[in-house]
Amino acid sequence: MSDDHPTPRRDFLAQLAGSAIVIAGSACAAPLAGGSAPGAGVGPAPVPSPVSPSPVPTGRAHEALDAGDSDVQAVIVIRHAAIPMAFNNAMWAKYPIGKDAKIKDGRDWATRNPYLSSKDAGPSADVPSATLSWLASHGHVLLGCNLATLGFASSYAAETHADSHAVYEDLKANVVPGLILQPNGVYAVLRAQEAGCTYFKAS
Repeated sequence: MSDDHPTPRRDFLAQLAGSAIVIAGSACAAPLAGGSAPGAGVGPAPVPSPVSPSPVPTGRAHEALDAGDSDVQAVIVIRHAAIPMAFNNAMWAKYPIGKDAKIKDGRDWATRNPYLSSKDAGPSADVPSATLSWLASHGHVLLGCNLATLGFASSYAAETHADSHAVYEDLKANVVPGLILQPNGVYAVLRAQEAGCTYFKAS
């Protein structure tokens, strides 16, 4: 967490593009599923095999390479000020994430995670969607920064006069389905690179 942003949740939208890191590579889930380094926090867990050609919304970006269903996989690392993306709808309803991040759902502050799923999802679950639910359900890997989670827990606890450890445990137990917390975002990126993934910073 940057010392220049004592309340980074208020800069969530401005920093979002630089906070979510996308790593794409071939068959990079197997090494990640092998476990974390000794002394690391929550280690990676096995993930299902991909059943969709790509997380790209058009679904056609890899046709030129004749890529198969299991040839392309993405690893998304959510860190720093983007960490509220990692929490489920219950946490968005319980804590003022939408209000602090200035994210509205209609005329009101969002009380659901808009990055988890779309209200306007199509009739077919196989249609690629740029949502965390679609990515997780199609074999792509979601990783979150535990250090950022601790920082946000401390901030929320100060606002609500709650115990920071209790808030942290609440957040940790309510990450979006399929997401795996890592000790920190940099660690998650390095682990994915060790597994053969190629780094792309979201823009």
